Parts: sequence; C-alpha cells; structure tokens
Amino acid sequence: LNDMLLLTNVEIMPSNVEENVDKTSCTPEEYVLQTCQLKSNHIKNSFLENDNDSRPDIIIAADTVVVVDNTILEKPADKNAAEAMMMKLSDKDHVVMTAIDVLSYNPSERAYVHRSAVEKTQVNQYTCLFVVHTINASNHVFLCCA
Repeated sequence: LNDMLLLTNVEIMPSNVEENVDKTSCTPEEYVLQTCQLKSNHIKNSFLENDNDSRPDIIIAADTVVVVDNTILEKPADKNAAEAMMMKLSDKDHVVMTAIDVLSYNPSERAYVHRSAVEKTQVNQYTCLFVVHTINASNHVFLCCA
C-alpha cells in the first residue's frame, strides 16, 4: 500500500467500533455511509482522546454491504452463513454498496474535513451462481463480476 500511494508512513488500524446503525430507519445507501463514518470517527476520536500532537493527516475508512430485495446483508459470520448468503443471492440481481469516508486534517482550522461517497455495483444473478459453485467446490469465495 505504501508503494502504491507513494506514502512513507501508513498505519492500518481496525476501528473495532460497534456497527449499530438502525437498518430500519434509513436507506441502504445511508446505512453503509453512516456505518463507514462511525468507523472513521472512531479512529479520529481515538487520536483526539490521547491529547497529543501525533494525529494522522489522513484517515480513510470503508464499509461494504450487499442489498437484495431491499434487505441489507453484511459480512457473514462463518462459512455456513456465507453459503446461505450466496444461496439467497444466487437467483436474484442485487447491489453491492461500498462507502468510503476520507478525513483530512486542516491545520488552519484545527479540525478534520470529511469527504464521503457511496459506490453502487449492480450484480447479475449469474455471477452468484458461479460463486456458489466455487464455495462448494473448494471452500474459497471468489467474486467475479461480469
């Protein structure tokens, strides 16, 4: 990652924040964006709470969900849940949504500025049929969208 971004000091930190946005009170786009912003704000606040000057210049967070029949699906907990999820998707078109939130520190304002976006990808049912077959054949998940 450092070489690709031409950065010399990159640290990857899990947010470990509880992803507890109420799915019933927002659209799937709002849900994935709010969850992503929970993660970025958690990382930002962990640095601000330490009350030192070693804050990152840039924080990048992301979250991804799958939406089928207006239902938000998240990371499956285990292999069985992954297989059940793929079977649920295998005969239906669905949407994969990824939100990204970039916080950049503005020294003159002594605050972070947010830039956020949600990218949606329509996935056709035949793609998931391939994925389900791959899970059953080798216990690995390969997502190939055509």
